[in-house]
Amino acid sequence: QRSGTPCRWPLLCNIGAMSCTLLTSDLLLSTAAQCIPAMSDPGGLVCIVGGSASQPGPAHLAALAALRAGADQAKVVCADSAAAAALRGCWPQPTAMLEVGAIDNGRRRQRLIQCLQADCCQAVLVGPGLDSSEDSIQLATDAIETAQALNQPLVIDG
Repeated sequence: QRSGTPCRWPLLCNIGAMSCTLLTSDLLLSTAAQCIPAMSDPGGLVCIVGGSASQPGPAHLAALAALRAGADQAKVVCADSAAAAALRGCWPQPTAMLEVGAIDNGRRRQRLIQCLQADCCQAVLVGPGLDSSEDSIQLATDAIETAQALNQPLVIDG
């Protein structure tokens, strides 16, 4: 860093070896690619339990991230049809890689089991964009309990 000029890229320093490396986006991406394991089963499905009518964006971004990280399909499950409609509006056109649906209170537990087990879900993400409504809280609780009961890999975004 020159005197008076802010540094644009962070430095990764190994104090013991007395060396520093300039962290560029290319270096970060290549390092991340080495650290993140590949999906164990091609055609993997990630289930995202989240989104709300007022905040569809976080679930949308989570689905895009899952697809970009190697999942072949992302399924977003919402607490109500208004949330599902808001999420569907995030995509310019329907795609086979993404499914958005709502689960009502009636048979939520059975539908979650179907979504997580019968559809061969490989990972579950609960929370992005959920609001504090009673339906959303119950959906998140049911999803966490179902994923744990089925021994599914689970990430909770609180």
